[in-house]
Amino acid sequence: MVQNGAVEIGTTSLGDSMWKLASKRAGDWRRHLRRSIGWMLFVKVLALSALWALFFSPAQRMDITADQVDSQLVIEVAPESPRD
Repeated sequence: MVQNGAVEIGTTSLGDSMWKLASKRAGDWRRHLRRSIGWMLFVKVLALSALWALFFSPAQRMDITADQVDSQLVIEVAPESPRD
């Protein structure tokens, strides 16, 4: 039966049924999106932790003494040229 441009199915119109279905699907994609973003953030934190442990952790640091630093930073002074 058609009334005012809406097809009625039982006691509800087709538009109401579609609205309920659309709102259910809206919740589904939002839940899926939240879950996907959560997993991606978890994977990124895991990857950053692995990179830190492999390259920047205290176990990867070399012991450097003051003498080693001094030998690398010593700048030789050029002899002064005679002035006229």
